[in-house]
Amino acid sequence: GFGNIWDHILGFWKVRHEPNVLFNTFEEMKKDLPGVVKRTADFLGHSLTSEQLDRLCDHLSFESMKKNKTVSHEDEFNEIKDKQTVELKGEVQPFMRKGQVGGWKSDLSPQAANKEAISIQTSDIEFKFELLKGPLAEKYSKANSHHIHDGLVKITPSGCCLPSRYQNHFQDVLNFKVRPDDVWVVTYPKCGTTWTQELAWLLINDLDFETAKNTPLIKRAPFLEFGSLTENSPKHVDTLQIADNLKSPRSIKSHLPVELLPKQLWTVKPKIIYVAREAKDALVSAYHHHRLFFSFTETCDEFAEYFMAGIVGFGSLWDHILGFWKLRHEENILFNTFEDMKKDLPGVVKRTADFLGRSLTSDQLEKLCDHLSFQSMKNNKAVSHEEEFRAVKDKRKSELNGEVQPFMRKGQVGGWKSDLSPEAAEKVDNWSRDKVKGTDYPSTVFLESMASFICGTGLLQRSAVHRNISTGETSSHKEHLEGPLVEKLMKSMDWLYTSGVVKITPSNCCLFPEYQKHLDSVRHFKVLPDDVWIVTYPKCGTTWTQELIWLLLNDLDFNKASSINQIERSPFFEFGCLVDKDVNSKYSVDTLKASKELKSPRCIKSHLPIELLPEQLWTVKPKIIYVAREAKDVAVSYYHHHRFFQGYTGILDDFVEAYLAGIVAYGSIWDHILGFWEVRHEPYILFNTYEEMKKDLPGVIKKTAKFLGRSLNSEQMDQLCEYLSFESMRKNPAVSHDEFRNIFETKEGIKNEIQPFIRKGQVGGWKSELTPELAKKIDKWTEERLEGTDYPFLS
Repeated sequence: GFGNIWDHILGFWKVRHEPNVLFNTFEEMKKDLPGVVKRTADFLGHSLTSEQLDRLCDHLSFESMKKNKTVSHEDEFNEIKDKQTVELKGEVQPFMRKGQVGGWKSDLSPQAANKEAISIQTSDIEFKFELLKGPLAEKYSKANSHHIHDGLVKITPSGCCLPSRYQNHFQDVLNFKVRPDDVWVVTYPKCGTTWTQELAWLLINDLDFETAKNTPLIKRAPFLEFGSLTENSPKHVDTLQIADNLKSPRSIKSHLPVELLPKQLWTVKPKIIYVAREAKDALVSAYHHHRLFFSFTETCDEFAEYFMAGIVGFGSLWDHILGFWKLRHEENILFNTFEDMKKDLPGVVKRTADFLGRSLTSDQLEKLCDHLSFQSMKNNKAVSHEEEFRAVKDKRKSELNGEVQPFMRKGQVGGWKSDLSPEAAEKVDNWSRDKVKGTDYPSTVFLESMASFICGTGLLQRSAVHRNISTGETSSHKEHLEGPLVEKLMKSMDWLYTSGVVKITPSNCCLFPEYQKHLDSVRHFKVLPDDVWIVTYPKCGTTWTQELIWLLLNDLDFNKASSINQIERSPFFEFGCLVDKDVNSKYSVDTLKASKELKSPRCIKSHLPIELLPEQLWTVKPKIIYVAREAKDVAVSYYHHHRFFQGYTGILDDFVEAYLAGIVAYGSIWDHILGFWEVRHEPYILFNTYEEMKKDLPGVIKKTAKFLGRSLNSEQMDQLCEYLSFESMRKNPAVSHDEFRNIFETKEGIKNEIQPFIRKGQVGGWKSELTPELAKKIDKWTEERLEGTDYPFLS
């Protein structure tokens, strides 16, 4: 009945950003019913007091629903149930059964459940231990001679690699007795384990900061399997016994993959907090860990080869992460990331506290976040291990003839750049993409860092493209864009396109020839720490976002915002670099200078892709707000923009062909969006969408204000939402750019047909202009461009 579940779900998944559609999940409702209730109430335009929310959640609890005859259908279906029990010779479940997440385990066999899913082990299985041989394994063991003296074994099922001596203890680990009130912190090594341990321990110990500062973390939250890996060490301790003797509620750490953890975790079901981290950062941190503890003698690039092959302690990062990613909807599992913790520590602390059933006052939250800051953690001897490992560190310095990093190094997102070569980084990125392909795990390959590498090492090459339509000549030493599609586009244009376009690699961004003269000035533009940059592909909500940001930075000065043109308040950074002053002197302005001379905090707009933006954005790290939009709506809006500003006389179908080919100004929308999508977890980047702004403007305003460190009261929120409404923006001469409307109104063929700069501002407005065939063509192109990424496809 009703066919395939995925056809059904994906049908609505694709339209979830429509303003009249709210997409919830059963798992969210089970995990955070109050949160889903609040979100649904907001969606329906209703507000709830705390008391009303409590009463509603109580009414909606599974037990209440099951006992409520008006919803349980118990009376209506009793006769049917009795009849089916007789016919089927067995118990027939009522209409409302269990209401559980993961309840399938009592009915489905692992084989039937999902061939790709991790089968949660609750009974004895056969484990195999294979001693790793071959040049790479031998080379790794030799480079870690202080630690891997008995060789590495690969354990199946799991693919996890551990020192051979672990075989003597793995059954003890599997049979370790778990308690219901335990809290387990599980990670692949160097993914934020210590940070999360300290957070979890403090939450379950009433924020006892004194004990946390005076008692080593390894005593408060033992490393479960550590003793099983160090049995021959003079400092060997029985960590299984220590963990077993710990007073409840216990906080226990493990790096074991899902298959090798104690079996009772899956039956007793204590709380488990898992933390993942971006692969390159985890790799570099693991490299320094190997140098400190195992006297690893090779380079970071060489270590990367072992890391990708899974020939390091605990095996492959991606096998480990994906094992828990598949279980993230289990009620007793919380899946966090290192990047989230860096970007929004208070948010992660609150989420973790809720998961553990703890509540925090504002004052407690502030104190806890201060205690958990990187500097505080590094200065805290109870967690930094500085004293215990000082002798080891000094010894390693002597052995390795160089600097050895401390246990707690940088704690950065993107810190890998100082150790990995660009070639090795690219190799790791490709490996990561291959490993997560076919899964729904969000890829976090930080390409902004590669852009920094490219610019910093002078690898940015200009190529291609200046074609003079009138003479057919091309500039020497440049690859040029040719063919009927290019010529058709150019012949339909006035103004900026008359000289052709240049294509710049890396980025594949198409711009006008004049830009080549300014490329270095753009790259070397001086960025200020309190800048706020709005970056978008054209026609994705730029003007809307600029006005929001400028007002947030300027104490909601609505008078100034209405009387001073937005171009003066928030300059279009590269605009002056696109205009040939010899051809269009009237519109030639030095926008780089205008941006430079702007009073701080500066609000600057750019449409440049990630690779072409100023280098200092990635070192100074000001706030960057990126906005994306659905591709078909952008195509139609950009078409009208070209008619407005470029005097485009061609038909929409021809423009779309150029848009899909990426030969319009700023190139391909997907190259642009995906560049920023992959860096969205950076703490100084906020990724918004046009659809979100249309669906929930107050929510986006709140999120953006918080990102910028601003707060708004209810009255200010109402005023700002009213000011930013589509009608208000359209009527505001400071942002509507009506002064430009007469530029091309007299051009033959388009007189009186020019749309205003701010047109409709709709989600799905493309439906009134694109033919079904053309829309389908754009959707197919989009699907192809998004294949292998985790970017949500909107149709």
